[in-house]
Amino acid sequence: MGDEEVQRIPVTFYRADLATAPGARDLVARIDRAALTVCGDSTAIGSELRRAIERSDCRRDAVMRAVRDVNDLNVDYAAGQYDLED
Repeated sequence: MGDEEVQRIPVTFYRADLATAPGARDLVARIDRAALTVCGDSTAIGSELRRAIERSDCRRDAVMRAVRDVNDLNVDYAAGQYDLED
């Protein structure tokens, strides 16, 4: 990463919500929306650029970094089931 500054969007959660699979899946979905935003997604861009962002390393890396920071087995599992396109 070098001297690159990593953009961040806070995604709040309550640890108790992660005790259930739906709660963990919801957090991963919210993390993904934040990752898409920091990687350049917005309603003002075209569909081709949006698809490129959805498949980007930026999105995948941002989601996985946030999941690692949460440090919860249910969230790890939910992220493994989440569609992070290659």
